[in-house]
Amino acid sequence: MGKRSYSRCVACTVASLFCLTFLLSAVNADLNLDGLRTFGGGGDRGSLLGGFDLPSLFAEKGKLCQGLSGTVPATNSEDIFEVSLYALVQGGPSKRVASTRSTAEGTFRLSTCKGDFLIAVPADSNISKQALGAVLLPPEFEQKGTVVDVVINEPSTVATAFALAQFAQADPKDGSVWIGGGSLTGMRNAARLSANYIDPSTGSPTSLLSTSPNGPDTDTLERLNSLANAISLCRGGGTSSGCYALVELTGTTNSFLAISTIAANPAVQPDAVYAITEQASIYSPALSTAPAEWTLPLLLTDTGSATKRWSGPGNVAIDAKGNLWGANNYIFQTSDITPAVPSDYYIALKPSGEPQPFSPGMTNPKGGTGPDGPGFGASIDLDGFPWQSNNVFGSPDNDAGSIFKIDPKDGRVIGTWDFDTLMGKGQGIVPDRLGNMFVASLGTNELFKFNPRKPEEYKIIRGNNLDLPFGVAVDSQNNVWVANSAPAPGSTFLSKFSNDGEPLGSWELPNGTVPEPPPPQQVADTGASAKGVAIDLQDNVYVANWLNNSISVFQNDGTDLGFFEFGEGLEGPWGVAVDAFGDIFIGEFGTPLSNTGKGVAHICGAASTRPGCFLGKLLSPATGGYAQDTGVMQRVTGVTIAESGAVWACNNWKPQPTDILNPGGNGLVLFPGLAKPVKTPLYGPPRLPTDPDIGGGVGGLVAEKEDASESILSGLFGGDGLFG
Repeated sequence: MGKRSYSRCVACTVASLFCLTFLLSAVNADLNLDGLRTFGGGGDRGSLLGGFDLPSLFAEKGKLCQGLSGTVPATNSEDIFEVSLYALVQGGPSKRVASTRSTAEGTFRLSTCKGDFLIAVPADSNISKQALGAVLLPPEFEQKGTVVDVVINEPSTVATAFALAQFAQADPKDGSVWIGGGSLTGMRNAARLSANYIDPSTGSPTSLLSTSPNGPDTDTLERLNSLANAISLCRGGGTSSGCYALVELTGTTNSFLAISTIAANPAVQPDAVYAITEQASIYSPALSTAPAEWTLPLLLTDTGSATKRWSGPGNVAIDAKGNLWGANNYIFQTSDITPAVPSDYYIALKPSGEPQPFSPGMTNPKGGTGPDGPGFGASIDLDGFPWQSNNVFGSPDNDAGSIFKIDPKDGRVIGTWDFDTLMGKGQGIVPDRLGNMFVASLGTNELFKFNPRKPEEYKIIRGNNLDLPFGVAVDSQNNVWVANSAPAPGSTFLSKFSNDGEPLGSWELPNGTVPEPPPPQQVADTGASAKGVAIDLQDNVYVANWLNNSISVFQNDGTDLGFFEFGEGLEGPWGVAVDAFGDIFIGEFGTPLSNTGKGVAHICGAASTRPGCFLGKLLSPATGGYAQDTGVMQRVTGVTIAESGAVWACNNWKPQPTDILNPGGNGLVLFPGLAKPVKTPLYGPPRLPTDPDIGGGVGGLVAEKEDASESILSGLFGGDGLFG
């Protein structure tokens, strides 16, 4: 062959490979590959290029994203699965970007450059009730030139179905798994939560799930294994009576949707679910008795430090990326009899619950004291900056207290303000939709309104029955509602103010009774000592009456809709959160003499759109809140709902009575897929994740200018300042 012919041959080969690469890139990037199989382990059968392994050809130069290789639970050579990779889409249904068939040995391979989760169903079957799932996780998946292993099995399906529960439904065309409807950020954060439970590369429980403080200390692993046993009954196409019972009980079409339905409705017929789980024993350890409900609570204690650990998380704020900013009451100490010391650090976590590189966040060495016993106050302003309020626990000085601001880019404390030393024992702190912020000054019976860009611009709001103000909430008209925690009989009120601080009314909350420490054992009259307050999508107001063991509900004009008690189903309510259904989630702190961990109560709100709901209907077990008997929970204060549909609960105090010297609780408890997602950060009443942003803040993505006063909210306050 002559040199010219050889050159032409090389040129043609290079050109052909270039065109082929371009074609495949275009297919992967732009086309919905419904019904198209790529690079399957199933050889030539229905595949685009048979067994040609393009990723290995271009791996060195990174021309394509890495391939995926994995396994499915094939019990015999006839168990061939259709394995599809889906990409989540903002607001809409997920998009299938690649598909293949497994081999008779249960292996499969895909090559694609995008995707969030996998669904596997028996091939060539339109009636199968078996559907399995797993997730792909960045940053592994974004590394080019490598092959990522993924195991799809029953445990991975339980973890994925729980994590994506609020986005899962049956496709109206064929009953298959349909994931979508949320924000892209929320859905991806939800998918990543599954990796807290099952390692996607092995299909086995993670060390977080299988070891202390979870593992042997709780029953969450047993719960997951029991549900995995239930869907194992659908192997072989789902023709067993147990599989039929599972999908019929949940009103679904396949095993994946059955688990996601249980995740979103964990207290519905728990005994019947348990009876199905007993019909298989592939995965162990499993539950030996029926639970009161089927949540998968997971305790997260890692703060990024072996010494500065959680000790009394009071509340958590979630930014637009899903990051968590936790207020921590005390400095961690191991002894229960060592007097508690106000914390000088806060905790910052990624959406998965993993610590940020700069966590725990400390004081600012260049000025400002930063954390000093942060209490119940944690929120995000309209610029995306996290704020917390300092209670200075243990200080006898009611005038001791402050607020501090955090840079979300690196976690540094930007500054601390005490309003000319006038603030005392800060608690609830919230933004309105105009750019202002409000913070409760419990020690001085006042409410402070301030400009978060220039906190030296502030206004003091007094009167209107403010008495130990605690929780603060803002309605859609930017009016401010304050729950007062005064404990004397007849002294607890809910106070309402205009945005300018004018009193708009106050309403007395119901008195209660509380046991006093022995001797002698007796019951004393008390006020409600209200703690948390929250507002739903129709501006109804919910107040947690701690010492009355009830929730009070008011319309926005002050019409009293009553207070609701649930016996053991609600003990010592504290934090309150509202989801996009209008359901109410309540952190249970318990009564002063409680000596067991509590849980998270769940009731229907006045505006709930959940089917079958009515105001005051208890959705969590009547014997106690979610996870109360799992070994996970302590005394709970704040509860926060994420765009992922997860509920985060603060284990604030140890279960011992409230006279303990070092009471700080041990961390956050994750409940994946439990609540209808809301948009974060929370600015006023909850909004849908796909609603447009308010103001200029993007929750953690702050304007590049160093001076916050020159940020993208410039001009929001008008005039010469806050009150111009």
